[in-house]
Amino acid sequence: CLRCAPGTYSAVLGASACSSCPAGTWNGDFEATTCNICPEGKWTHSTGSMRQGDCTPCVGAGCLPHESARVTIDVINLAVTGLSPERQLNLRSAFAKDIASACNVHESSVVDLQGTKASVTVAEDGSISAFVLGLSGSSANRLAAKLYSLAFRSSLVDSASAVLDDIAMASLKVGAVSFQPEEFIALVPTTTSTVTSTSTVVTTSTATSTSAAAGPTPATGSSEKPDTQPQEEPHQHGGSRGPAWWWFVIGAAVAGGAVAACMVVVQKSRPKSAEASGPGNIIV
Repeated sequence: CLRCAPGTYSAVLGASACSSCPAGTWNGDFEATTCNICPEGKWTHSTGSMRQGDCTPCVGAGCLPHESARVTIDVINLAVTGLSPERQLNLRSAFAKDIASACNVHESSVVDLQGTKASVTVAEDGSISAFVLGLSGSSANRLAAKLYSLAFRSSLVDSASAVLDDIAMASLKVGAVSFQPEEFIALVPTTTSTVTSTSTVVTTSTATSTSAAAGPTPATGSSEKPDTQPQEEPHQHGGSRGPAWWWFVIGAAVAGGAVAACMVVVQKSRPKSAEASGPGNIIV
């Protein structure tokens, strides 16, 4: 048996850990199996209270200002993942009826965390969560006393035995129970969507080279690494390779023009020389 400290208790024989006294209760003893409920009109607003003085006056009729409360139950060794969807539905409905009976309300007043009537939310670890609505004309203290009782725990075990087989029931136990006045706000189911975007980028690289001597033109889009060396522009940058071919053409044209001009001058000067000589003159 666990030696639970004040402010904690253990409702399950052979439990591996102690549970904190829920809100609205307190315990100042060691090895407690239950916690004491606060007097009418008072409530502890945190768990693990160790003194009755921690119970303070609460607000609202019966300390249920929203006429609703959240119920949480730890069910040990309740494996729901292996159950068929139909059996899971029956189990949730049976637990909702037990909570409604203890709170003296219609089973439709018990809703799961998403707001489904006559149902509870059962987590993978077996814990049960539900809200009880329409709690008018009662008090949080009296309702907590009913839900924390051994009779309520036994009703949960009986409901589970009607749905589960003997093997699953062999190790099933009801642990801590919590009753907390709270406004009901339905949880919105969350969905996760994954958007995959694929983009293809095609890059074409073109390298062109021009030289004085006629040569092959590099291929476009070749996988070889393009020549990144700057090409000389003879007519713009000069360089050390000497004059380009068109300079020889121009030079030849100029030289040819000069020769032609000289020949014209010589041809024009010959007649004058002949006239100056005369018939009898001999030119040596």
